[in-house]
Amino acid sequence: SNNNVGIVIPPGVAHAIRTEGSEDVIMVYGTSTIFHPEFEGRIASEVETAESPESWGKFLDL
Repeated sequence: SNNNVGIVIPPGVAHAIRTEGSEDVIMVYGTSTIFHPEFEGRIASEVETAESPESWGKFLDL
């Protein structure tokens, strides 16, 4: 189909991509840093403990 979507995720933002349905997906992935295998799957501790902005409360079930 011609249902194409592009997503730009800023550097330093933890993310995941989920696809639904039976159509194939083509994903092009670029990075702003050099890959280091020892950091694979790592989320920096300062991200894990970061406070959400108060204004996000209306979107999150906090």
